[in-house]
Amino acid sequence: MDMRRRFKGAGIGLLICIVALPLAFIMTVFTFPFWRWFEKVTAIESFGHSGPNEWCYWFVYTLLVLIATFVWWLMRRSEK
Repeated sequence: MDMRRRFKGAGIGLLICIVALPLAFIMTVFTFPFWRWFEKVTAIESFGHSGPNEWCYWFVYTLLVLIATFVWWLMRRSEK
């Protein structure tokens, strides 16, 4: 693998991580009802007085990054 391809891959990975930040926040906010339901069903504190807890945001962020990385990997695999 040449250097140019490595830099492109690193750039796309960084772009995925950066774009996922605001998307994760928006998705976490829009899923208030889910986090309330989740807390009632599991008794795991996930919803505070001002919205979902921090771990909910990081969970959604990680999920978005994993999904985007998997899609990117599938796209690269189909190019070959």
